[in-house]
Amino acid sequence: MVRADGEEVPFRGLRARLRNTASRERRRALWEAGLDVTRALEPHLRRLVEAAHAAARSLGAADYVSWRAGLSGFDPDFLLRETAVVLDETAGPYEDLLGWFARRELGLRVRDLGGWDLPRLLRGGRHDAHFPPGEMVESVGSFVRAMGLDPLAGGRIELDLEPRPLKSSRAFCSPVRVPRDVRLVVLPSGGADDWRAFLHELGHALHFAYVDPEAAFEDRCLGDDSVTETYAALFDHWLLLPGWLREARGLADPRDVVLLGTFEELYLLRRYAAKLRYELELHARGPDPGLAARYAEELGRATGVPAPPERWLEDVDPRFYVVSYLQAWMLCGLLRRALRERFDEDWFRNPRAGPFLAGLFARGQRDTAAELAALLGAGPLGFGELLAWVREGLEGRT
Repeated sequence: MVRADGEEVPFRGLRARLRNTASRERRRALWEAGLDVTRALEPHLRRLVEAAHAAARSLGAADYVSWRAGLSGFDPDFLLRETAVVLDETAGPYEDLLGWFARRELGLRVRDLGGWDLPRLLRGGRHDAHFPPGEMVESVGSFVRAMGLDPLAGGRIELDLEPRPLKSSRAFCSPVRVPRDVRLVVLPSGGADDWRAFLHELGHALHFAYVDPEAAFEDRCLGDDSVTETYAALFDHWLLLPGWLREARGLADPRDVVLLGTFEELYLLRRYAAKLRYELELHARGPDPGLAARYAEELGRATGVPAPPERWLEDVDPRFYVVSYLQAWMLCGLLRRALRERFDEDWFRNPRAGPFLAGLFARGQRDTAAELAALLGAGPLGFGELLAWVREGLEGRT
């Protein structure tokens, strides 16, 4: 629990509370109280990292990164080169957007922003009327059905969208028994962020629920998580499609919603590029407390907002998952191009697009991200298509 000024907030729900807290002083108090919990977790998180490294060595690997790279089929050096280009090419647009949204949404200069301000900055509360919670499931589901897919996959997908006190504010999909029992879990906190989280987890859920039930366990449940993250990104990126926003939400001029979504996309992309650099060093050196300053440096430089060194272990997903997100961004751009070429700009409601995606979903995760890109005939992995999509959002192309 996070305790601040007599109030108790579940640590797992802190981000949602920060998003919906208008008072900057209150946000800061909650944020700093949350860091007290982070400090208390540090010994446990350190043991988890040490155990993962020891497990990799026990399996004959030279180190944790080489073990994960061999198991999941990725090249750390390639990713470092690609993310360096991303950080360089997006620096100017990101800084401009950060300054503009900080002034408009919070009345602050960039140099005055704290970590407690970012959830509120990205909240986009002015657009809430376009994203009412009661319309989310049916509105999204109508387009999934128009594509020729069942949004609940014949009952194999179960939705958990109810607010509960200890529910995680980080949405997730739990494939309990692929493909028969898949759970989609979102803690609603209002606005477009709920829709984005629902769309993201729906991409996961549809993928797992449409996997070939006769496929081997390894193909149904294991494999390269970059693949399922690609499908999740494909669906949550509907909020970056002006055509979808017009048709689904009746927005005559969706440019402001697209611009905010593009800003958040750049924020996350730069954040994960920095996390890759930091986590490669973490897994090379082990959980050395001296890395806390390195974490703060890398994340602060990439996002333009000071990062708390206390989160040097808390902000690390298991199994080097940062790679899955980065490769998913690459593959999502290529998949979106393939869908546009096959089914036109309105592929999100083309009845031929659903069966095409279902055919990909049926493969489970037997392919690596690079292998799936080759299967699509989309060319090698890279951020080029995604960055082109970002430029469309920045230029307000409709």
